[in-house]
Amino acid sequence: MGTNGNPVKVFDVDRGGRKPNSYLLPVDDVSPLYGKSYREIGLDAFTNHRTQGITGFINSPFLSLSYGLVAESGEAFDPKFFL
Repeated sequence: MGTNGNPVKVFDVDRGGRKPNSYLLPVDDVSPLYGKSYREIGLDAFTNHRTQGITGFINSPFLSLSYGLVAESGEAFDPKFFL
């Protein structure tokens, strides 16, 4: 149980959104504040961490996969959970 008495939900990242109960994150939507997609914002942040070696992978197809969230319990994901 969480500190508020509600059950704790555990989510896994689903790279490529291949699982049937996966909720695909809108990483290619454009942020109204920054005028870039959330994927671009994330990649910009990665390139600023040169010691992590990410600059060698910037054009990798792996970084353009979709991102999904899937409940570890196997139940369907409801995005309203985060509201």
